[in-house]
Amino acid sequence: MPRQQPLTALEGQNLFFALKVIDRSERVGRLLGIAENIRPESTGDQTLAGRKGILPVERRPLGQQLWRLEYGEHDVFLLVNQDVAGLSESIGSDPLMYAVVYPEVVRQILTQAIQRGGDPDADDDTWSTLWLSFGLRLHPDHINPPSMDELDAVNEWIEMVVDAFCNQHSLRDRFVQGDLLSRES
Repeated sequence: MPRQQPLTALEGQNLFFALKVIDRSERVGRLLGIAENIRPESTGDQTLAGRKGILPVERRPLGQQLWRLEYGEHDVFLLVNQDVAGLSESIGSDPLMYAVVYPEVVRQILTQAIQRGGDPDADDDTWSTLWLSFGLRLHPDHINPPSMDELDAVNEWIEMVVDAFCNQHSLRDRFVQGDLLSRES
């Protein structure tokens, strides 16, 4: 019977584990199986629709930069400057921040995913597959992205996805409404 071991001392928002199953009966110490890149259930925020988000946000020291993207092996992280009070909370909820930051985030991540040869139809959960699937669902024609040797077509595909993202979230309207609200305060 596996022993329950609470891992309360671990720090960080995005933790990954490797699980190794070892034989303890016949051939003691023999590796029976391994599963890598397992996340605990409590990590990663879920969206209001109940889906797990594909862009974890982490606070880091970034000097004079407010945000940047970090491409890991298994995830893309939106890094926000830990020295700016309230930035990590407002980056996804403040209409002004969201409207200014997220279209560029989507653009950069899709560009990287295509450059890395990601496939939106692949049966895996790599960040490039997840992001290209996201782009495919948003694209008005629901077509796969072109290959990088068609740079103009790639840029057009990405811009169509970014436009659809902006329309889906009414970013201009929310920006204007947020701007008016902040002037009245």
